[in-house]
Amino acid sequence: MRNRPYRVLISQVATIPHYRVRFYELLEQRRPPDWTFEVVFDTRESDNPSIYVEPVDYRQFKFSILDARTTILPFGSRKLIWQHYFLRARHCDLIITDTHLSNLTYVATHFWRLFGTRRAFWGHLQDMNVENPSLLKRMAETLKRGYIRTADFFFVYTEGLRRQLVARGFPESRLVVLHNTIDTVTERAAHSAMAPQRDEFRRRFGVEHKQVLLYVGRLLPAKRLEFLLEAFKCLRESDPNYHLFVVGGGPLEKAIREAAETWGRGAITAFGPLVGTEQIGPVYEASDLYVLPGFVGLAPLQAFCHDLPAVVFDLKTHSPEIEYLDSRNSVILPAATTAQEFAQALPGIMEQFSDTEKRAGIFESIRHLAMETMVDNYISGVNRALGIS
Repeated sequence: MRNRPYRVLISQVATIPHYRVRFYELLEQRRPPDWTFEVVFDTRESDNPSIYVEPVDYRQFKFSILDARTTILPFGSRKLIWQHYFLRARHCDLIITDTHLSNLTYVATHFWRLFGTRRAFWGHLQDMNVENPSLLKRMAETLKRGYIRTADFFFVYTEGLRRQLVARGFPESRLVVLHNTIDTVTERAAHSAMAPQRDEFRRRFGVEHKQVLLYVGRLLPAKRLEFLLEAFKCLRESDPNYHLFVVGGGPLEKAIREAAETWGRGAITAFGPLVGTEQIGPVYEASDLYVLPGFVGLAPLQAFCHDLPAVVFDLKTHSPEIEYLDSRNSVILPAATTAQEFAQALPGIMEQFSDTEKRAGIFESIRHLAMETMVDNYISGVNRALGIS
C-alpha cells in the first residue's frame, strides 16, 4: 500500500488561460484522495501577461500551482518556450502536458519516463490553425505524430479526435474523450439572470434600435478580422441599422480601435478584453448574432449559452470543437464566401433565428457539454493512467 498519494503535474499552453481556472477548481473539488495535482503557472503572468492577453490572478486560485519562470526564445519567425520546472518534475508520478513541440520543457520531461514517471498528453493532434504551413512547420507536425505515439495516455478533446488518434494506431485503452468545454452551467445561469435586462443593456451601449453583430475572441490575423470589417462596411452601406461589438485583445486591437474611431461610436464598439460573466454577460445579452470569420475554438459555446446563434465559415483551420456546431446553433458559410456575399447573407440569417423556438434550441444543442462532465472524464483518465482503476 502506498504511503503517499500519487503526484500529478499538469502543464498546458505554457500558462493557465482564464477559461481553464474553473476546470482546475472543479478538478480539485472532485478528484479522489488517491492523487494530488499541481498546475504549472508563471506567477509573473498575473501582473504582466505575455502568453495570453487576458490576465488571471493566481492569488485567487483554489488549487495548487507550481510556480515556474518562463523563458521565451526567438527562433526565426517563431518562438520556443522553456519553463523552469524540469528538475522538479522528476518527483511526479504522472506528467500531463500539451503536445506543442515549441515548448521544449514538454519534450524534455519525457526523460523522466526512464525512471518510472508516466507521461500523458492533452490537446490537439496537430496545429490546425495554420492554413499554409511552412516546410519547417510541416516537418514539425510529422515529428509530432511520432512524439504523440510515445505517450502512456492521451486526454482527447473530442470524439472526432478520438477517431483520428485510433486510426493512427494509438490504443483506445490508453485514451479518454474529455468533450472539451467551458463552464456552460455558470454561463447559462448568468444568461438567466441577465436576460430580463436586455433592453437596459442595449440602452447603455447605445444600440436600442440596432441589429448587433458580436465578435468575441483573440484579435489575431488568423481570425480574419479585416474580412469582418470589410463585410460590415458592405452591410452598413445597404443598411446603417447594424452595429458591431468587438471584444478581445491581441495584435490587432489597435487596428480595431482605430476602425471604431474612424467609423464613429454609432457603428463599432471596441471593448478590449473582458473576462468574467459580470463584464461580458451584458455584451452578449445586448447582441443579436455572433460572428466568427476565422478559425473556431471554444468561443461559440459562450455565445450559445446566451441564446446567440453563430455564423462561421467552412475553413480547414478550425480547432476540433467545430464538431459542436450544427444547424441547431449555427450557419456555416462556404470558405470562398466573399465579404459582400457575407454581408448579403446576414439579414437572412438574422431572420432564420428570429423564431423563439429556434432560439430556444441553441443552448439545448450543447447542454450536454458541462464542465463537470469534462472534469469527471479527466479524473477517470488520470485514474487509468496511474493504474488505480
